[in-house]
Amino acid sequence: MAGIHETDKIDLIADHPEDNRLCLFMVETREWSESQEMYLELQEKLSTYLTYIDCGKLYEDYPGFVGKGIRFMLCYFYPLNDIATSTISRMETILFERNIELVLKEGDPSIFLDKEGLVKSDC
Repeated sequence: MAGIHETDKIDLIADHPEDNRLCLFMVETREWSESQEMYLELQEKLSTYLTYIDCGKLYEDYPGFVGKGIRFMLCYFYPLNDIATSTISRMETILFERNIELVLKEGDPSIFLDKEGLVKSDC
């Protein structure tokens, strides 16, 4: 799995059939730092995801998902600090304007998937 530091890659995509949404995961395995570099990477990662959707590549790669809603899931391994919270709040505003939900989950994203690779119903 790529991770936020690989800003040009999509970390993980999974179907959430219970609510007819496609989940695009962003994964941060590092501890949240005070360095602005980490948050610039998060913003670049968000831009990569939005471009992937806007240019039609998402539905070109996954034609069966056309018409489904989209949810971004940010999974992180360490508690958020103030800078992370502020950055994520700005991301939520951008995504809200595009009708994309942002869900925050602490932990490895694999714990949110069932054995078929679908997002568990409690996510």
